[in-house]
Amino acid sequence: MDENNNSPLSQEQQKPLFRREDLPFGILALLFGFLFIKYTMTSAPGLMLTVLTLCFVGATVSYAVLRDRPLNAAVLFWGGVQLVISLTYPLTANGFLKGWCVFFQLLAGAYWIFLIFGNRTSKYADDMLGFDLLKSLFILPILNFTKLFSLFAESGRTSKGSRRFLYILLGLGVALLPTIVVALLLSGDSLFANMMEYLFSDLGEVFGNNIIPLLFGIPSGMLLFGLWYGAAEKTHPNMLNAQAKAETVKMFRIASPLITGAAMIPMLGIYILYFISQAGYFLGAFENLKPEGYSYAEYAREGFFNLCAVCFINGLVVLTVHFLTKRRENGEYAPAAKAIVCLFSLSSIVLGVIALRKMIMYIDQYGLTLSRIYASWFILLLSVFFLILIVKQMWSKLNGTLCALMAFLLLFGGICLVNIDARVAEYNIDLHLARMEQGEDSVLDIAMFREDLSFAAVIALDARYDQLDEESRKQADAYLQTSAIRLRKELNRSYAYSCSFRSWDLDTMRAAEILRKHYPEQFEDMPSLFGWSW
Repeated sequence: MDENNNSPLSQEQQKPLFRREDLPFGILALLFGFLFIKYTMTSAPGLMLTVLTLCFVGATVSYAVLRDRPLNAAVLFWGGVQLVISLTYPLTANGFLKGWCVFFQLLAGAYWIFLIFGNRTSKYADDMLGFDLLKSLFILPILNFTKLFSLFAESGRTSKGSRRFLYILLGLGVALLPTIVVALLLSGDSLFANMMEYLFSDLGEVFGNNIIPLLFGIPSGMLLFGLWYGAAEKTHPNMLNAQAKAETVKMFRIASPLITGAAMIPMLGIYILYFISQAGYFLGAFENLKPEGYSYAEYAREGFFNLCAVCFINGLVVLTVHFLTKRRENGEYAPAAKAIVCLFSLSSIVLGVIALRKMIMYIDQYGLTLSRIYASWFILLLSVFFLILIVKQMWSKLNGTLCALMAFLLLFGGICLVNIDARVAEYNIDLHLARMEQGEDSVLDIAMFREDLSFAAVIALDARYDQLDEESRKQADAYLQTSAIRLRKELNRSYAYSCSFRSWDLDTMRAAEILRKHYPEQFEDMPSLFGWSW
């Protein structure tokens, strides 16, 4: 028996599946999962989500160092990108942008873990980026989903301390139900009931605001540890490896360049006729002229929707050419395919430039809104992408995927960090004041502030309040009072847990100080802004 137990096979079977450092990082993964759900689902994203991002980056780097992984420039860059984007949460009160930042960080965080442990097949982001995202977001986390259970089970077998800790948790779990039953029975005594009410008056709210993060946080933590462990151990190496990626791409390249070229000729002809018919309107856009019978709003909107339609069609064309057209032996397009990509990309850029000019005309007349900024940002992003496509056809060595990724990061980081709510309010007020100084009729659109902007508008309006005309001041007073009531509602007891220190942001804090100063009666007997409620 002893000889069998000491055999190489037995030793191999008894070899631990996990390393010593895996246990603390498994516990950390559960904590991160719980806090991430708590800071995004039961709280508005704010300061604590930035702190959580910093802790996540630090923990991932530490895990990589313990796993003897080198920290190269790409690793540091993507870690820095996550930290910079996370600054959006405390710097602005714009919930729409915060939501997109959360989505972006999920993608970037998964890809970063995949990268830091050397799972990427190429040195730089390239055309296979989509496969890497697929593997980091779904394959590794899901296929290693139960590794956290295995880790705790193995730790309980091999470590006396871990086994004791698990036994304690099990005992507490078993005692929970009878403890609740006994407490309810003893609550029939008035003195005991009063004491319990004093001690646990907030227990229902605390429980309600933590049970959802717990239910969703545990599987989130399991996915995170599955990704950490799977990337570090390089599990499932044969799934979407370099050969599988190449074969998948090759399988779709079935169309001859002559077929795709001939199929696109009629569409190119339609685009040429379209641009000829619209030439007068296009020139008018650059001269601040609009066609007769059009308002500025109609003229600008028509340009934007034309762009969206053409870009959608052109995008489908480019994707079709890219994925279905056969390549030469050196991997390059045939000249006909390159010409198609260039022509369709150029048409999108031309319409994009015209639409941006129309949007500027619209803004000059009616001011800024968040929707107009988002539309202009999207137009600019598409135009940059199509420009990169054209350059890629002329210079085949260019890493188009990497260039497009860098362009997106710059534009996305820009719109997130410039606090567009404040910029919109400041621009519109300054435009109104400039027109008043020139003797023009002008009305400040305070209704847009109320419907479209966050508390950042309160700051901009208060800073320029003394310069406003009497009518605009009346509207500003009504808006500020409405904002004070709205903020008071968010600070009510029923909102205390969703508007705590977790959701702190600079705009709301500064707006609260202004509104407390102007309307102190609205904030009497109210809890302090962003109190420390769990």
